[in-house]
Amino acid sequence: MDWKSFVKLHVYNFKKKIIMENKKSISEMIKTKLINNTFFICECCFFRGSFITEKWDRNSDIDILVISSDFEGITYHKRKELTHYALEPINYIIDPICLSNKEYKKIYMERKNKYIREKLVKVI
Repeated sequence: MDWKSFVKLHVYNFKKKIIMENKKSISEMIKTKLINNTFFICECCFFRGSFITEKWDRNSDIDILVISSDFEGITYHKRKELTHYALEPINYIIDPICLSNKEYKKIYMERKNKYIREKLVKVI
């Protein structure tokens, strides 16, 4: 291995390590904020999208799926707003999908029956 390749590999590994440490601290922060929020009871939360892959970097948004029975009867826009309030202050762009328990079960069963599955990583 030549010197340039050696340096490039070490820089890549260093960046990857920092990103992994960042992702872990971001995960814990989001989990804590959702568990302790006063806007709704978060029954379940999943990370989705690039955050759970190696394609995520600190400039990417963080895609989450938040499930709460408290979302029943609340507009989708208001659910997202409540989720953003629950996560403040946070220095990342959060893109939540907010579903009630009923909606999640219905969508999950439809996807399960059609063998269409998005990769999700459970946070709560």
